[in-house]
Amino acid sequence: MNKKVFLSVLIVILISSLAMYYWNNQSNNSKKEPIQSVKKENIGIKKLSVEGMTCLGCEVTLEKAVSKVDGVIHVKASLSDKSVEIEYDKTKTHSNDLKKAILEKGYKLP
Repeated sequence: MNKKVFLSVLIVILISSLAMYYWNNQSNNSKKEPIQSVKKENIGIKKLSVEGMTCLGCEVTLEKAVSKVDGVIHVKASLSDKSVEIEYDKTKTHSNDLKKAILEKGYKLP
């Protein structure tokens, strides 16, 4: 491959990478909500066993689904533990709402 072709390919890759980075940050920034403080006594932590996770993609699917529930502060799904740990504002949501989000994605709660 000669130098001109190599440089052209390199420039196209660089421009594409920058465009993807910019687009991804723009779409993420538009979805972010302002950080709100939650009183310590209003924070609930729920660890649920989840059946049906088969891959790391399942972790991502669960985390995205549960994080959309109003009042959820943090979610961490674990394929190896077959569980999901959820930190949430008890004044905004109930543990049944969290369970419903998991069940709607096709997973089971024993």
